[in-house]
Amino acid sequence: MRKVLLSIALGLLACTGEVTGPTGLYPGYSLVSFDGQFLPASDGDTPEGAVIIAANLDFPREDRSRGGRSQYVSHTRWFRFADGTVERLTLELEFEVADGEVRINLCPPLALCIVTTELIGRVDDRDLVLTHVLAGQPRGIYRYMAALPE
Repeated sequence: MRKVLLSIALGLLACTGEVTGPTGLYPGYSLVSFDGQFLPASDGDTPEGAVIIAANLDFPREDRSRGGRSQYVSHTRWFRFADGTVERLTLELEFEVADGEVRINLCPPLALCIVTTELIGRVDDRDLVLTHVLAGQPRGIYRYMAALPE
C-alpha cells in the first residue's frame, strides 16, 4: 500500500507542469529577446527580409535518451516576411544538461555540419539565457522565459 501511495504522489508531481526532472528545465520556454531587442527581431540565422515573431523550446517531459546523455528538444521559430506571410520552422535538436549548464546542438541530427554551432547557457529559475556559439565564437544572446502551466 505504501508503494502505491508513493507512486501516486510521484505521478501527481510529474503532472504539475513544473520542472522536467533533475535537469531543472521546465517543459517549455518562449523567446523574449535577442541581444536585448524584444521580438520581433532578427538574428544571424533569420531568412533574408524576415523577422522572428516567436520561438519556443519544448523539452521532453520524460527522458528520451538515446544511448547516453543526449535528449531532444523541439525548437520552433515563426518568421514574418516583408509581404506579411508567416513561416514556421521546427527542428528536433540534441541537448544535454550538466552541472546546471544547457547545451543545445544546432546541427540537426544526421546533418553534416562543418563547424560546431550551439546554444549554451545556465538554467536560472524560469529564465533561460542562451548564447549562440559558432566555432567557439559567441554570436548572440537569446533570452527565453518558462511557459507557466495553465
